[in-house]
Amino acid sequence: NWSPLTVAYFSGYLELVHLIYMQTLENENVSQPSPPAAPIVVASCNSIATKSRNGDTALRIACERRDLKVIKTLVRDTYNDLNLPSGDKGLTPLMTASRDCNPDVVAILLEAGANINLKNGDGHTALNFAADRGHLPVVEILLDKGASVDMVTTECWTPLLLAASNGHANVVNILLKGGAYINSQYRNGSTALLSASQHCDDVAVAELDVEKRVNIDMPDNEGWTPLMIAAFNDHENVVDILLKAGATVDAQHPNGATALYIASENGHLSVVEMLLEKGASVDMANKVGNSPLMAAAFYGHANVVDTLLEAGASIDNGATDQNKRDTPLIVAAASGNDDCVILLLENGARINVANSDGLTPLIGAAGEGSVELVSLLLQKGADVNATSLEGSSALHMALAFGHFDTATLLLNHGASFDAVDKDGDNALLLAAHSGLDGVVKTLIEKGLSVDFTNNEGKSALLNAAMEGHVGVVLVLLHAGANIDQRGPNGTTALLGACKNGHLEAVKLL
Repeated sequence: NWSPLTVAYFSGYLELVHLIYMQTLENENVSQPSPPAAPIVVASCNSIATKSRNGDTALRIACERRDLKVIKTLVRDTYNDLNLPSGDKGLTPLMTASRDCNPDVVAILLEAGANINLKNGDGHTALNFAADRGHLPVVEILLDKGASVDMVTTECWTPLLLAASNGHANVVNILLKGGAYINSQYRNGSTALLSASQHCDDVAVAELDVEKRVNIDMPDNEGWTPLMIAAFNDHENVVDILLKAGATVDAQHPNGATALYIASENGHLSVVEMLLEKGASVDMANKVGNSPLMAAAFYGHANVVDTLLEAGASIDNGATDQNKRDTPLIVAAASGNDDCVILLLENGARINVANSDGLTPLIGAAGEGSVELVSLLLQKGADVNATSLEGSSALHMALAFGHFDTATLLLNHGASFDAVDKDGDNALLLAAHSGLDGVVKTLIEKGLSVDFTNNEGKSALLNAAMEGHVGVVLVLLHAGANIDQRGPNGTTALLGACKNGHLEAVKLL
C-alpha cells in the first residue's frame, strides 16, 4: 500500500521524489501511505502539514536528514505551516535544524518565514537548542535574524545559561555581545558565571567580562559562590580571573567553608597557593570548627599540609563540633596518613594531646592499623597506655579492629594487656572476638585468665564461638577454658556457635 512517492524516497531517487511531489501539488488524489511513515514521511506526504502516526511532520524529518532539495520543495508551498511541531517533543523544523547545527537549513527556513522565537513544550526556542549544543554558526544566524536572546524555559534556562553550563565559551561571547542578561539565574540560583566556573576554564569566565558586568560573589541557592566552585573543581585560571576581578577571598558557604577550606579538603595545591597569596585566612574554620589544615590532614594531602604550615596555620587548633576538639595530628593519624603525620610532628604538633573523647593520635592510628605509623608515633614518644574516656587503649583499638601486626607491635612496646575498657573487655576478649589466635596465645602465655568475663558475662571462648573463630576456640580449649561456662542468658560456647550457624565451631566444641 505504499505510494509511488514513498517507494521513490526509500530507493534514494531524490529527483523522482521532487518530480512526484510537484505533481501532488496539482493532484490532491495521490494515494497516501497506509503503514507508519517512519523516517521517510517526507516522501509520502502531499502536504507539509500532514503528520505521521507518531505526530511527526514531513518538513521536520527532512530537516533532520539534511535533505536540502526536499526541504526547498516543501517550503515552496506558501499554504503550508512551517512551524508545525512534532508530536512527541514539540520540535519545529527550525528547532531541529538549530539543534543539529544545520546553518544552511536554518537559513532556508528563516527565509521562508519560520517563527524564530517559537517555543516547544519545555519552553526551548531554536536559539536555546543551538546554544546548548555550542553551534556557533547557527547562534550567529539566529541572533542576526532577531532571535530573543533572553527567552526563558519552563525550568528557567536561558541561552546564556545553557552555553555557560556546557562550556561553550565562543557561544557565551556572542550571546553577551547580543545583549544577554549576565546575571540571569537558573531555578537553583546558578548564574552564567557560576556555571562557567564549574564547567569551563578561563576562556568562558573571561568572556563574561567579570570585572564590569557581573555580580562576582552572587551565590546559588545552596550558598556556593563562583570562587568556591572554581576552587572545588581545581580551575586555576578561573580562580585567578575571579580573584583579579575582586572576588571575596574569604566568603563563606552556609556551612562555614571558604574557598581555601574547599581547595585544601580536595588537595588542590595550586589553588591553595593562589588563595593564600591573595590573603585568604589560613585558619578560618567551618561551622564545626575544622580548619583548612585539619581538612587537608584528614584527607592525606601532604603537599597542602606543608603549604598551610608554611603559611602559619595553627598546628594544634582543635575543632569545636560538640566539643570534640580533634587536632590535625589526631585526624591524620586516625586516617592513616603517614606523610601528614610526619609533617605535623616535624612542625611541632603535640603527640599526646587528646580530643574531648580522650582519643590520642596513637589510639587513632592503632584503630586504623598502620604498623609504620604506630611505630613512628611510639618512636616519637607517644604514650602507649593512654586511654580514651571509654577506657580504650591503643592495644584495645588494634585488637577490636583485628590488626594483628599492630597489636603485636604495641605489646612489644609495653602495652598493658590486662587493662579493661568501660565494657569490661580486656585484650584477651577483644582478640578472641576478632579471631586473632596468635595474640590470644601470647596473652594467655603472659598470664591472662582464660575464663575472664566482661561486664556482660562473656568470656573469650564465648566470643570466639559466637564469631566462628575455630582457631581461637582451639587455642582456648587447649589452655583449659571452661567449655560449659555460661554467659548472658545462660549461653554456653556451644549454644552461641549453634545460634550463629558456625558448624565447624559446633563440631569442635
